[in-house]
Amino acid sequence: MRLLSVARYELVWLLHSQRYLPPALLYLALVGVLYATDPVQALPNFTFTAGALVPVGGWLAMAAVDGEEPARRWVTITHAGGARRLVLGVALASLFVALVLAVLAIGASIAAHGEWWPIGQLGIGLVAHACAASVGVAVGLACSRLVVDRLAYRVVLVAVACAMVLLLRWVPLVNPLLRAMAVASVGAGTLLEAVVAAVASTTVSVLAVAAFAQ
Repeated sequence: MRLLSVARYELVWLLHSQRYLPPALLYLALVGVLYATDPVQALPNFTFTAGALVPVGGWLAMAAVDGEEPARRWVTITHAGGARRLVLGVALASLFVALVLAVLAIGASIAAHGEWWPIGQLGIGLVAHACAASVGVAVGLACSRLVVDRLAYRVVLVAVACAMVLLLRWVPLVNPLLRAMAVASVGAGTLLEAVVAAVASTTVSVLAVAAFAQ
């Protein structure tokens, strides 16, 4: 099975199971509260909507993996052509849903403001949301049923990991970018570091989880 087919299968499974609804609705509620009035600046508000995609991405990835029973999951791995392709398909499906939410958040920001933000700020916002979602998916995969058996442990681990990613400066995944956005001062170096960190963390997570699930 090709990777695109695996990703499409995982996306259909995630949507059909409706396990995406709780994180999506909570995220949209946050967006609604945040943009109930006209935002004065784009980047400080994007800090909240981008940062929120870390736990949302983690939740979506866990939901995509945990939606299938272990026996059925092994059948899926076989048809997918291996655990690596399956895990990557889950990551792509989860990231797709998270990016749709990101676009809705940015669109809500523009609608609340009444006019388009400068193209540079929109670009930074899109990159920040994508990076945060990618890191969240990486965390969710590492805390999913493929790695951790007990649900209670999975919930605690993903919550702690997301909090560390967001709050600790010495975990340089999205924290530096979010702090720079909060003061509306994002340099090209900070943005590039966030992109590299997001791609690296997702790649490492996919490979490690796939190896663990073999």
